[in-house]
Amino acid sequence: EASPVNASHQMGDYFMPNGLNMTDGSMFHGGYDGDAPNCTDLAAGHHPNGTLCQDNKNFPMYLTEEEAIAASAADPKAAHQMGNYWMPNGLADRHHGDYEGDARECASLGGGSPTSDHGHEHMEDEAWMVACQSSGNFPLFLTETSANEASPVNASHQMGDY
Repeated sequence: EASPVNASHQMGDYFMPNGLNMTDGSMFHGGYDGDAPNCTDLAAGHHPNGTLCQDNKNFPMYLTEEEAIAASAADPKAAHQMGNYWMPNGLADRHHGDYEGDARECASLGGGSPTSDHGHEHMEDEAWMVACQSSGNFPLFLTETSANEASPVNASHQMGDY
């Protein structure tokens, strides 16, 4: 019989890494009141860092016109569309095809080809590695793969959909 530490069991929609300790504050089964993003928000595509991204070496880009306008330095605030994404107007530090930084790809936030992990359609990028909370439970992840990677024993269990 498998050790309970290395076992996975299904309890709903979110995954918690195994091998964490409730007494040292690294894991909460209820009672978490920190500022980790809500799992429901993450699952809906609301990344805690917003949608700042790059596309084909164009930067800064946003998924929505509203976010790009909010980041605009122009007076009045404005943004322009480039393909499927938006760039704020009036920025001194902007790149049109020459960005060499490490900002995430816009397609990883809302485009490209999704993959499936236990019924969850998602993009394979760092957004899915973000620990989230739900109903006082923390840390939770949207995919089993992400939870296993965050686990000291490379295993996880599934928490309910709250």
